[in-house]
Amino acid sequence: MNGIKIISRNDNREQQELLKKAYDEKIEQVVQKMPKTLQFEEKVEYLYDYLVNEMDYDYECLERNTEVGTVYPSVFNDDENTPVAYRNVGTTANYMSAFLHKKALCAATGRIFKDLCDKVGIKCEICSGKTAVVDENTGIRREHIWNIVEDGYGHRSHVDVTYGRFVKDKHEFDKCNGRKIEDFCMVNDDDLLNRGPHTIDEGVKPCDYTVMNHQQIANVIENVKLSDVDAITNETKQAIQTLQTEEKNKKGEEKDGKD
Repeated sequence: MNGIKIISRNDNREQQELLKKAYDEKIEQVVQKMPKTLQFEEKVEYLYDYLVNEMDYDYECLERNTEVGTVYPSVFNDDENTPVAYRNVGTTANYMSAFLHKKALCAATGRIFKDLCDKVGIKCEICSGKTAVVDENTGIRREHIWNIVEDGYGHRSHVDVTYGRFVKDKHEFDKCNGRKIEDFCMVNDDDLLNRGPHTIDEGVKPCDYTVMNHQQIANVIENVKLSDVDAITNETKQAIQTLQTEEKNKKGEEKDGKD
């Protein structure tokens, strides 16, 4: 992560190859269990929920980081029951070891989520910024990593698995109290900044879509006639009309490409 020095362990090449193989196999196992009929937003939610519920956060790391800007991730010290492929290998900052040990820091979590998204064909990137204040005297904020997903139309949304986990664990972080786990899955810029103590690094393309926008795509793009939906607001009608036009144009382009 930018601005953070991570203290890590070095492991030999043979061990790293075993680790990579075990990691890839676990990624594949997760993907194989995902229902094949899920829409875009359902796939994102599935992977988000999986990591929030299956992974732990390295809270011990927060307690030992007395030097601002330096991260000392927890080291995995395993017994003989742990598979050789990742026994006593890596830390919570190493995404492969962290996934296999089910305990990670935010950067590792972001990489794991991206790899899962890549595997199921979801465009995903890693986003950096800052969150909670770590030094009240200087106002220095903690560096943070999360993800951005993008659908086939270029609509972008934030996904912060780490903060979803904070909510699940009822961790005493800024603004986490009273939040729901889904509050950090597929949200726009405004929602992210309001729901968590986030700031977004310069140069990150805007995210203006929420999970509800994506659900609208899935629910109405094929079959819904606007005149049949009395409860739809004018703003939503306009958004749906735009989406239907985009879908029609996309199908036309695909047809032309096959001719």
